[in-house]
Amino acid sequence: AACQTRPNPGTIPTELITLFARRMNRLTVHTFTCCFLAIASCRAASIIVPNSAIGYEGRSNINAAYWLQGRTQQVINASEFDGFGPVLIESVAYRCDSIFWSSIDVTFTDLSIRISTTSAYAQGLSRFYDQNLGTDLVEVFSGEYHLTTDGGYRQFATVFTFDVPFFYDPTVGNLLVEFRFMGDVIGSISSYSAFDRIGSTEGSSTDSTSGLRSGDPLATMTYDTPSDPPILQITLVPEPCTILLVAMGAFLACGRSRKKNGEQCADGKPPEAAQPLH
Repeated sequence: AACQTRPNPGTIPTELITLFARRMNRLTVHTFTCCFLAIASCRAASIIVPNSAIGYEGRSNINAAYWLQGRTQQVINASEFDGFGPVLIESVAYRCDSIFWSSIDVTFTDLSIRISTTSAYAQGLSRFYDQNLGTDLVEVFSGEYHLTTDGGYRQFATVFTFDVPFFYDPTVGNLLVEFRFMGDVIGSISSYSAFDRIGSTEGSSTDSTSGLRSGDPLATMTYDTPSDPPILQITLVPEPCTILLVAMGAFLACGRSRKKNGEQCADGKPPEAAQPLH
């Protein structure tokens, strides 16, 4: 708008255009600084499920090769996200057992990870898989996945990073995470490797999270009773941070456009004449 003339004859003075462009550039710098400082404070956070496992060694474990095959579902009650509003979930990771662990280096040729909000809860998980899925089901990863772990012994070294983050609002329902290992496994997982879990004797995990497993990735149900899944770490970003990132990108694009227009208007060349109004 600063580079256009009025419909009547004449042009906007170059000095006025230059002053306007400078002030817009100052506004751009100030706003960019505010956005940068706000985004710097928006770092990825993580929660451990169940929360009671923070700094606590579970009394049980589950074989990694057993869990990383077929079809598994894990429901996490919304209460585990206490203190968080809407978030974007970017990855999940299993905690290695403190005693039984050996490094993993395998490739799953066809892995599907799906997440949804669900009305199912830890103490009421259905043995029929599809009944636990919510209407906002999203496949956050599909394809070949190379899994390698250098760490171990109570570290969340078995990380599954998503291609698509999942938007989750704890006020709407609980969270369901599903793995389906539908292809081959290149390499092998040592029978010595296990994931840490609280153990049913503690009771704390079954209050807030529960899991199902079947050796068939296409199974529709399982005869196994819902039980303690491995201790899980969920990496997430609070949703307002995502909005700020998008806003900053849009503002930078706008700032470049304003700067470009200001330079064109301030270079001494007369602005283009406005088209006559019809």
